[in-house]
Amino acid sequence: MRELRTLWIGAHALGLLEGLEGRVGGVHSVFTKIFNVATPAGGLMGIGRPDAPKSPMNLIVNLPSSRPIGFWVDRGADVAMREGSLAVGGLAIRIDRSKVWRPRRPAVPPNGLYALEKNLGRALILAKACGEGWLGQLPFGAGRPRPEVGAFS
Repeated sequence: MRELRTLWIGAHALGLLEGLEGRVGGVHSVFTKIFNVATPAGGLMGIGRPDAPKSPMNLIVNLPSSRPIGFWVDRGADVAMREGSLAVGGLAIRIDRSKVWRPRRPAVPPNGLYALEKNLGRALILAKACGEGWLGQLPFGAGRPRPEVGAFS
């Protein structure tokens, strides 16, 4: 069995594995740099080589980049946790003492989603209200003056 160590573990992946022992899932899909493990609870995490992308759902291990992941792991293989290691095919991946990876900042700024929704809502109101849409009850619409773009600010 080839012993590997985890270089980085995503916070979500760590949460999926904490406290587990025995079978934790199976290999769902295999790609060149990474393979995905599906858990019985419906979770999905990736295990990849050092050149695979870091993410909250990935483990990055010291697997050589000279061969594709499919050389080491087959789709459908069982994945089990035994004494702090993930056993996958002929690999034993140590997860203790690995660095937890978290993104530096959120993908969407805290108010970014709100601003996007606000702008989309504004556009929808203008489009529907100024035609024969479902907002014809507003004080503008078909036959009534069109509001200026900043009217809802």
